[in-house]
Amino acid sequence: MKRNTLTGTALILGGLTYLIANTVLTLMMPMGEDWTLMFASDAFLARLSVAASSVFFLLVGAIGLYNRQAAKLSLFGKTAFGILFIGSMFLFAHEWAQVFFLHTLAQIDPEALMALENVEGTVNFYDIEAILAVTGFLLGWLLFSISMLMARIIKPIGPIILLAGFFITPALAVALPELWGFVIGNSFTAFGWVLIGRDMMRPLPD
Repeated sequence: MKRNTLTGTALILGGLTYLIANTVLTLMMPMGEDWTLMFASDAFLARLSVAASSVFFLLVGAIGLYNRQAAKLSLFGKTAFGILFIGSMFLFAHEWAQVFFLHTLAQIDPEALMALENVEGTVNFYDIEAILAVTGFLLGWLLFSISMLMARIIKPIGPIILLAGFFITPALAVALPELWGFVIGNSFTAFGWVLIGRDMMRPLPD
């Protein structure tokens, strides 16, 4: 009987670290008009460290998901995985840089950090890079979740909850005060990854 314990565990850890980063640690970050104080805080460093770990675990898990379904994936599924892989690599690099560069910069020279963001009259490549990374990661997982439903190898409940989390998070973020909509929506997303990870650990016939 075949089972994929490594990548199943990685998906579960990815979901749990995503949950911690986007709930408890997000709520701990100081909010205010001076956003450089948030970047300089220990809570920001903790959140970004856990978030980077989450992206890494989910990427490892995604590789296992692809291998398990490879025989049943259509061109759509393979393209979705490609977007997921590239987006995850970009996002991990982005999170890694914020942990080891932006946090320190915010502490020693917050004006330089503010100047990096407040670019006038030219393209702000920092913002473009962040948008591309987050978009690639989320779009890749959204499309790959659809492809999982099409391949019918993974139990549908996990991908369905994952998709629900992606769609309800922005709606709840608008509907609920402060960060509570963001927290609740991302809890759904995290639970979807955990369920998919558990299913990956389910033995399959040889």
